[in-house]
Amino acid sequence: MLGAGLVLYLSWLPWPQLRTTGLLPAWLAAWSDQAANENIRTAVPFLGLGLLTGGWLLDRGRWSWRGGLGAWAVLTALAGVAEAGQLLLPHRSCDPADVLWGAGGALAGLLLLAGLAWLLRLRI
Repeated sequence: MLGAGLVLYLSWLPWPQLRTTGLLPAWLAAWSDQAANENIRTAVPFLGLGLLTGGWLLDRGRWSWRGGLGAWAVLTALAGVAEAGQLLLPHRSCDPADVLWGAGGALAGLLLLAGLAWLLRLRI
């Protein structure tokens, strides 16, 4: 919940420059504010959310491909809500590609955790 709230907060800031928030380390804020990283910076927090969500599913014993797909759908919807909220902000723009970047980051996080869990099961 905290991660989702942080994603929404950062997505709905009046200005897209993250260096003004003071929430991120200076090096990370500088990286995210570079024009070359404009789209991929959406995938990064969703990668983290995918890892955390997958870890939660594993910890609760609820991991399955169906559960992973459901988690991915919820995280993708979160990316959609974050982008849709930018329609109401004068200095922000809603970019459907950012939803795809968020979905890709979430999928990568979930798949990384699923792969790690699979490898750990093989060693036991």
